[in-house]
Amino acid sequence: MCQARVRTVTRPDAQALDGKERTILATPAGFSGLQGKALGLRKEDYPTKGEVMAVIPKHCLERSTPRSLLYLVFSTCILFGLGFLANQFVPLTLAFAPVWLAYAAANGTVAFGFWVVGHECGHGAFSDNKVLQDAVGFAVHSFCLTPYFSWQRS
Repeated sequence: MCQARVRTVTRPDAQALDGKERTILATPAGFSGLQGKALGLRKEDYPTKGEVMAVIPKHCLERSTPRSLLYLVFSTCILFGLGFLANQFVPLTLAFAPVWLAYAAANGTVAFGFWVVGHECGHGAFSDNKVLQDAVGFAVHSFCLTPYFSWQRS
């Protein structure tokens, strides 16, 4: 298994335009006209969690059970609808292998959206009703052959 090691290197020439020394986390493959100084980031360069949360509109942080159920219904209908259409109209022959590959890509994308609904249940973002949330999360994850309760607690 390949693991990348991150090594913090502070170089004397790693100064930003503001004159402060920067910590270079990795040597870039190519330098810009700033000789890589624009790529050296400090902890202060990143927003805090509070700063990020302050700019997110409040309505984005509210749970909506009807909206979540609607996403579940949409994902389920599209998932099974694509499967039904493929089963009815695409023959199981080698000549149709490219069509089956396209179907696999499309249905895989939709299935990922289906899985995300269950994943959000594990994070508590689906509904304020914990029983409904766990029931939906368990059902979706079971269909996807992924554990729900053990992932929810990890």
